Amino acid sequence: MHLPANMPDTHPLIVCVGHCSIDHVFQVERFPERATKTPAHRYRSVGGGMAANAALACARLGARVRF
Repeated sequence: MHLPANMPDTHPLIVCVGHCSIDHVFQVERFPERATKTPAHRYRSVGGGMAANAALACARLGARVRF
């Protein structure tokens, strides 16, 4: 395993076990009062999942992480 120069092998390794997911976010003009088809004005997909978010946060803080 190759480590960046600023990350010595003496730091503990954090292993995050879990899943990653993708949220599908649709933006609508207003929430309908009753069940009906409503056109979305914007769409985006956002990655996440508890273990994936934790791994990303630890890595951004400089930790050695495996997911």
